[in-house]
Amino acid sequence: MESQNQTTRRLTLFAILLSALALSGCGARKTARYSSGTFTGASRSALDAGAPCSYFASTTTTLDGAIQTYVLPDGTDSPDMMRVRINGITNEFQANTKYVLKFFRAEAMADNTVRIDPTPLEVRFEADNGLMISGYMNNVSMVDITNMQRAYSLTGSTANDFFRQTDILISNVDLRWDVLMIALYENTSSTESRLVGDVAMLMPEFTADPNVYMTDHPQILHALHPFYNSRTSTTANFADLARAYCW
Repeated sequence: MESQNQTTRRLTLFAILLSALALSGCGARKTARYSSGTFTGASRSALDAGAPCSYFASTTTTLDGAIQTYVLPDGTDSPDMMRVRINGITNEFQANTKYVLKFFRAEAMADNTVRIDPTPLEVRFEADNGLMISGYMNNVSMVDITNMQRAYSLTGSTANDFFRQTDILISNVDLRWDVLMIALYENTSSTESRLVGDVAMLMPEFTADPNVYMTDHPQILHALHPFYNSRTSTTANFADLARAYCW
């Protein structure tokens, strides 16, 4: 597995690439993910202008899916948990047992820079029937997936079969964190790894209308908004568009 310094260097590179998405000029002030209302104890109906769900698609590898807030039994959204559903992943992940997925959190700063926590997040897997089928994991390989498929008699044998039947539960993403990054690595030795591809996304719930979002969030985040390219639309109901990605 890669060392802490190697991970930091790779994530620093990602931060530089993310910075390239920012528009010129000074960044807006730092805010919580959602700028209208309070997360703790807030119901979905109180956050109608928010985007509880979004999607992601990597431009560097095949890795796409959706992300949504984690709903507690009382119907409120947890402020520090997310659900992720992977809809498709490169076949190389299944073919190469040295490939691993890792998850990272990042926060945008008021000076229009981004800080990425170099420690991978711990995640768990939940089957569609609500059964928790794993403990906490800080990386996920095809070996792990095969073991869960066999232990819990999940249908199919491929990685995509598995991901279609499970949610990834992300913890420790409280409101200070704006971005979730999923990175695919190949472990080339016991101490070295190669970044195969990655994808970054805003963590819900955030303001669904990109024009409103851009007024009170640093510019470095703007291009990550799922409706950034539709921001000139005068007819789009952005909240409804966002909810279409929920499952």
